[in-house]
Amino acid sequence: VLLAPLRHVEGGGVELGRTGRAVGRGAHVETHQEQAGSPRWRQTAAELPRPALTTTATTPARLLAVRLGAKPFRLSREEKGRYHAACALASNGLVALVSQAAGVMGREDALERLIPLMEATLHPMKSAGLEHVVTGPVARGDLATVERHLSILAGIGRLPLLTYIALSRTILRDLRSPSEEMEALFRRHEARLLDGDRSF
Repeated sequence: VLLAPLRHVEGGGVELGRTGRAVGRGAHVETHQEQAGSPRWRQTAAELPRPALTTTATTPARLLAVRLGAKPFRLSREEKGRYHAACALASNGLVALVSQAAGVMGREDALERLIPLMEATLHPMKSAGLEHVVTGPVARGDLATVERHLSILAGIGRLPLLTYIALSRTILRDLRSPSEEMEALFRRHEARLLDGDRSF
């Protein structure tokens, strides 16, 4: 039986099927710079919705996904939206964050300086876990350094300052312990933004 190429569908997914008949729908976790079946694509995943597809319908879809080199798993209809949003944050959100960081650095070779640091951070995540990878002044409670960072970012623009504060709060909430002193520092800078104070 001839297999049709994967067809992209609404929501960033792909339709898995034989020519003229769809046997399932999936989404692969990969940027579209890679072709299906490539070495990087084989490390990605394909989701098969439940309970929309019956067992007999999902079986050929799963076989097709495996044949293409993916690692199929199931998602409910309710999980699909959160799954896709999470992937957008982890992929495109990362690119946007690096763009901000490069702008803050203000050097033509910013990416050359930042990418090795990112690679050194991403590499141990799978084995060590997020809480063992996060470092820096927020994680160690270095108020003086964080204050200096916030003041520098405030002089650059609102967006990098608010991004720094939002990510710092995530570090403290999810990976460390909440800090009243750090939160007071964040709120003070946020209040100055609302007041239009650019003198700090």
